[in-house]
Amino acid sequence: IELGEDFDKYGIIMMDVNHDGLFEHEFFNHLKSINWKGLIILDDIHLNDAMKTFWSSIEFEKMDVSYLGHWSGTGIVKFGIQNKNS
Repeated sequence: IELGEDFDKYGIIMMDVNHDGLFEHEFFNHLKSINWKGLIILDDIHLNDAMKTFWSSIEFEKMDVSYLGHWSGTGIVKFGIQNKNS
């Protein structure tokens, strides 16, 4: 995939893409490589096994907010952001 380099301008990214877990993983790796920090809102984190696996593999602090979002799952990831107490 080809991604622009302007991500440092944005503090929030909403991801609602292929739901195969592969693109999502590649996108996360890109954000790690550029040391991006911010919030990512993910749609469909419980939609299928690939998305469940992707969601469980996320190392950053995350919150499952499906009760507020979509029936197939909504998650928020604090990407590269550490808590003040960490």
